[in-house]
Amino acid sequence: METDNLHPCHQTKIPLWLVILDNLPTLILFILGAWIIQYLSWIVALVYIIYAAASIVYFWAMICPWCHHHGTQACPCGYGVISAKFFGKRNDKSFKKIFRKNILVMFPNWFVPLIAAVYLLYTESTTTMIVLTIAFCVNGFLIIPLISRFVGCKNCEIKEDCPWMKINNNIRKASAPILVLIVALLIACGNTVTSKVQDADTALSTHQNAQPKVSKGYSGEYRPIGDNTCDITINIQDKDGAYTYLIKSFGKEFSGKVIVEQEDSETYLVFDGIIEGNKPKSISGLYTNDTLTIQNYGNSMNEYNYFKKCDLKFLEFKR
Repeated sequence: METDNLHPCHQTKIPLWLVILDNLPTLILFILGAWIIQYLSWIVALVYIIYAAASIVYFWAMICPWCHHHGTQACPCGYGVISAKFFGKRNDKSFKKIFRKNILVMFPNWFVPLIAAVYLLYTESTTTMIVLTIAFCVNGFLIIPLISRFVGCKNCEIKEDCPWMKINNNIRKASAPILVLIVALLIACGNTVTSKVQDADTALSTHQNAQPKVSKGYSGEYRPIGDNTCDITINIQDKDGAYTYLIKSFGKEFSGKVIVEQEDSETYLVFDGIIEGNKPKSISGLYTNDTLTIQNYGNSMNEYNYFKKCDLKFLEFKR
């Protein structure tokens, strides 16, 4: 009874739905963080997940035992109950000091994915990365602090003395400029990507338009031109209105059907067959004025490499 008079919040029993609500955004933070990081490396993403889980256990071991809520059901996040199963109660008068000393271990869970996202947006922005970055920032810098302030810790009698509340207040205050910075970066990256795509399309279109127009049809032997010095030739034949191909690539031969596809004003020749271990219909080329242009490999967001012995990204062949 004496302990309850000193800490009346110990008599409180936090409902399960509130515990779930308090922990769900943190779980989402870890998932989004790993999702972002895996675009750099799956190994690093796995290390991040392991670290995130370890940091929670560290929290139970090095912070929770000093808290007034340790061993009670008054803890909004439920850590007090879990921690008490593995770690004994410590002197709660040292809670503030212990908390400030050990809480830094949690910060990489927020800022490592954020740094990775900024890097990915700067080097090669995509719609997926933009959405992931926005979701991560909103969840980590707005939803989590707001839930702690207005739901999880709202009715706690010791919240005024709790360092976690002060940290959440600081995160909430800093969230606005952080989000403004991220939005500005997203806009800049989006404009840069659009500009690069337009420049690439213009350059390719200019080069293609410079080629003289020739007869209709796609039959013939296509040989490398320009910077393309790869040992690859493409022979396309028209057999009763259906096109077939024979590709000779570094001493190997591949054959199959050619599918002609129209997209707006552009013509693509799709090679329906297994070539260099690639799936059927995965390799295609843009056909313009007797010139066939194949994009040989993608990027970190869309990884593929059709002809691995060729270093050029765009392979051009002239009939």
